[in-house]
Amino acid sequence: MIEYDAINRKIEQISNLERQISDLQYKMSSIRNREYINNMYRWIDEKKPRFKNFFVNNVEVCLAERT
Repeated sequence: MIEYDAINRKIEQISNLERQISDLQYKMSSIRNREYINNMYRWIDEKKPRFKNFFVNNVEVCLAERT
């Protein structure tokens, strides 16, 4: 009976470790996805035209700057 208890405890430990590994894999995937999205936003921000406001004859004009 003692051997079965020890085996069951080991099985439970292994199951807990597998669950922890799965949780860590999910978290790593989420972190990678967030990094990818942030990089895409950064790339879009770098590529979008910049706008500059200035006044001509007291009228505000907005033009895109050259990149």
